[in-house]
Amino acid sequence: QCMQPFGFSFKQAKFGSTEFSYIDSGKGDAIILIHGLGGNAGHWQMNIGPLAAVGHRVIAVNLPGYGGSTPLEGITGATSLTGYASAINQLVAHLGLKKAVLMGHSMGGQIAILLALQKPAWLQALVLAAPAGLEVFTAAEAAMLRQFATPAYFEQQDSAAIRQSFLRNFYKLPPTAEKLVKERIAQKQCAGFKAYCQTISYG
Repeated sequence: QCMQPFGFSFKQAKFGSTEFSYIDSGKGDAIILIHGLGGNAGHWQMNIGPLAAVGHRVIAVNLPGYGGSTPLEGITGATSLTGYASAINQLVAHLGLKKAVLMGHSMGGQIAILLALQKPAWLQALVLAAPAGLEVFTAAEAAMLRQFATPAYFEQQDSAAIRQSFLRNFYKLPPTAEKLVKERIAQKQCAGFKAYCQTISYG
């Protein structure tokens, strides 16, 4: 939560005790961008401007507990997706949107799918970018992941290991990804870093 995404200008909406932070850029048909696990609204930096330039109102959210949004109260790993979906529903109502396109990346794709299954009246279209939750793992693969992806593993990663992890996830690391690498390294200094590692492990 201590990370400030890439210098964008943010708006705030409050639902109960949750302060919701989001980017709101452009005019026209609304597109809501939902980031992935461990991300923030700024991860859409390459999409916000171009989409706004062709006549869309682009709303990139910081999910509760990410970026400048406060965490949801009483939410566990098992209930976080439904909590995030509910928060986005509340934001849509707050903004008075009649129709919106949902675009989700990774965990954001899971949240978008959940909202689509709930069939909100405002859902205009669904766009999924590498959505999580659709994978099928064998019992052996699941056991290996549980053994490997522990909170301690993520907590102990040094800068070199973090950079190497990014390199393994790109065929060719683009220059623009350097901001993501530096952001992930800087997260180790955040007050909520231990909780972040717990969340990443659960995801």
